[in-house]
Amino acid sequence: MVSSSGSSIEEAAPPTAASLLLRKRPVGLVSTAMALGCSLLWAGQSVAVKVALGELPPFVVMGLRFVLAGVALGLFAFVMRMSLWIARPWVPWLLGHAVLLGIQTALFTLGTDATTSVKSIVIINSFPFFTALICHHFLPDFPFTWRTIVGLLIAFAGLLAVFAPGIWISGIGNQRGDWLVLAAAVMMGVKITYIKAMLRRVQPIPVVFWTALIAAPLLLGIGWTRSELIDLVWTGRGVAAVAYSGLCVSSLAVVMWTYLLSWHSPNEVTVFRMTTPLLGMALGWLILSEPVSANLIVGAVLIALGVWRVTR
Repeated sequence: MVSSSGSSIEEAAPPTAASLLLRKRPVGLVSTAMALGCSLLWAGQSVAVKVALGELPPFVVMGLRFVLAGVALGLFAFVMRMSLWIARPWVPWLLGHAVLLGIQTALFTLGTDATTSVKSIVIINSFPFFTALICHHFLPDFPFTWRTIVGLLIAFAGLLAVFAPGIWISGIGNQRGDWLVLAAAVMMGVKITYIKAMLRRVQPIPVVFWTALIAAPLLLGIGWTRSELIDLVWTGRGVAAVAYSGLCVSSLAVVMWTYLLSWHSPNEVTVFRMTTPLLGMALGWLILSEPVSANLIVGAVLIALGVWRVTR
């Protein structure tokens, strides 16, 4: 999954472990509530990053997020008696995935810090656009139909709607944060393509658990070289924002989405992702009082429609 946050389950095949092999069922009230809950949790990620970075250094925020995610997923696996074992041949893949996750998270976090949360959440949710393009070139069995092409064109039009006005008014150089978040969306596409083969043979929750525990010290180590771990000032606001990212986005949403994929086909539940950028804009406007422009709304709608066509 790759949420706006960075785990790699939502584009993966459903889990097949005995603990998650549940009978397929119609998308009822419970599943709808869970899917919308995931979308709402993902939608709040950009706001949480903005709040956290107002209180704590960036690489501390990133590292602590994955520490919390690893602990929470480890406790979940223990309670559910779920094995977290990874076969040795997959360890190099896991290390590579952790590095990609660290890069993607850094791009997203630093980019969000340099732009608004409402733009960040719209841009990062264009990642299926890049996932489809990259999978088409590197995964021979990836379906690439006229429906996919139309969806990609619609999503691309949405990206143009988001970026074009700013480029026209202030030039490319003044949109550094937007471009960093776009690079994070591209990196998510790379990461999903990379991990697809692994998730056909390994359960997603162990992958996310170990990836988080590997990425956490890498990010905290970078923070240490930048002297970010010296004289930290802990505030309730900063701790709450990091806890939201680690426990809600990278843990609770991962678990809920994993169960949804075990109950339903991906096509039945990914439609709910269309609400994520729109909910994210609403949260940024309500919580941070950020302006929401007409071109951003148009871009969000076009990206959501394009992603829907690509993932149907």
